[in-house]
Amino acid sequence: MVWDVVMRTVHAAMHSKIESIMTASLTESMALVPPDLPEGQALRDLVPWLNPALRGGDSEETPRSVSARRQLAPGVVWTDAPVRPKSRQQVVTGPSEKRVPIADRLRQPHILVEMMRHGATLGSAAQQDFLKQVEALATDFRSLLLRPEVDMIRRINISQADAWAAVRGRRMSFIDGGVASIQSLGAEPLAIRVGAYSVTPGFDDEAREEDFRFVRVLVDELFEAGLVDDGVFDGPWEDTGKLRDAARISTEMAAVLEVLQRKQKPSAFVFAHGPLVNPVSPYALDGFPNFTDHALRILLDDAATAREGVERNFISVNLEQLLRVEAAGTPVIGVVERASTSRIVGICLLHDLQTRGLLPAGGRARIEEQLKLYRLTDGLIFEVLLEEGEYLRPLIYYSAKSSLDA
Repeated sequence: MVWDVVMRTVHAAMHSKIESIMTASLTESMALVPPDLPEGQALRDLVPWLNPALRGGDSEETPRSVSARRQLAPGVVWTDAPVRPKSRQQVVTGPSEKRVPIADRLRQPHILVEMMRHGATLGSAAQQDFLKQVEALATDFRSLLLRPEVDMIRRINISQADAWAAVRGRRMSFIDGGVASIQSLGAEPLAIRVGAYSVTPGFDDEAREEDFRFVRVLVDELFEAGLVDDGVFDGPWEDTGKLRDAARISTEMAAVLEVLQRKQKPSAFVFAHGPLVNPVSPYALDGFPNFTDHALRILLDDAATAREGVERNFISVNLEQLLRVEAAGTPVIGVVERASTSRIVGICLLHDLQTRGLLPAGGRARIEEQLKLYRLTDGLIFEVLLEEGEYLRPLIYYSAKSSLDA
């Protein structure tokens, strides 16, 4: 089945006319339009590329084309193979050697909308020729990364059918947690619960064997209030938000560990919502409170209560959790949905190329200046620069060895 889509943001006038034609005929937001009714005639005149069923017999029918149709209602037919003008056939299966020009990528709806939204936040000087400047920058950057001596862009084959076939019959789990908002006078209550959805993809609903359950729940005061083993942390901290973040991260990782330790119906893959490794410097400040015995039992196990001093700190506990995850031997993937708001990947790439003598200092400075002028983050520039199925070759970079103005 092939869909013809008329978007309000792309064809505003045509969308408005279609809306006025079809509104009265809609049933549950859908309508079947016989070609001999006024609505069918109006659509045929308005949208010339619609399927032949609405063109009222413009093309000669063959036995094959007739058998390919099925009767839906008196006078209404649907074709399984609608004919489109060749210029509209843009669907490509699998990787293609034919590159999509960056100028065309910039005009794809999901990219264009984001670029227009971003461009509106810039100053008047930067808004002038914004898209042309982004096009030129992305073209130059891509050409640089594709040079044989650089070779930073890789491509993988994307096939949904192959992917699902590869995991059919293999159990997987998806883990996500949330923090409840609780208002209470004179206290800092905390409520965290983490759920796990597990499923075995199969041929039907019964074979999928899906289930959902809460695997970790932490409800307590955020820190001790003078009572023994009362609260998640053994003392207060000026930034309670950091305490909540540390508790949430640790509780979610504890849920990952519990799923990995299941003996019945073990998971072949585990997906956790959010990064697996988090920046820990905000929690390494002097005086940051440690976990209580109560929290350590939930986050690790009963034996963890024997830990002393810094071993009870969030950083040490989280490291122990990550080491246990690694030791389990099951692939665990952190799913990060939000694009980065930084330029660190692009800046590190440019620095690496200059260090290797593949990019002169002037070239690096020019690209960095444009990235900063237009406030182009990694998410924006690489969305334009990379095509479907492409990714950057991993680059190991030790930021402590150099100072980067990112």
